[in-house]
Amino acid sequence: MRLAVILTITVALVAVIFILGSGAINTNNQDADAGTSTSTDTGISTSTEPNIGPKEITIIMSGQNGSGQAGVARITEVEGRAKVTLQLAGGPNNISQPSHIHDGTCQILGAVKYPLTTVRNGASETILPISFDGLTNKLPLAINIHKSLSETDVDMSCGDIRANL
Repeated sequence: MRLAVILTITVALVAVIFILGSGAINTNNQDADAGTSTSTDTGISTSTEPNIGPKEITIIMSGQNGSGQAGVARITEVEGRAKVTLQLAGGPNNISQPSHIHDGTCQILGAVKYPLTTVRNGASETILPISFDGLTNKLPLAINIHKSLSETDVDMSCGDIRANL
């Protein structure tokens, strides 16, 4: 009976650590202090080794206002700066579409935080003047794509930036 209680408490603590995104669990986006790795009975490996994997967030871009324009945005780190790559389908051809990173979420867009390179034929790539970690420290943020330069009040696609835990 006592062993069952101890095991239940241990599993619960591991679950809480996982949910809170503690630095004790090595994720793709969190650096940890140098140390050792261990494995628990739950199959979850914990590590205090430095994270050497690439930093990346993938954002699902969903069509807005019946546009059907959807796709993927990726934020990576290149030479210490955040790089945003957009790949969208279902949008207009040969039309420049303004795009931005906004404060807030797609539900409640705030002010423009960072302008992105205009989307043209579904693609855009921007190097931001901020690091990957600097950007993720400013969450919640959302990427928003507008219909055209003359119709910036019409949203075509949006995706919430969420840290991968």
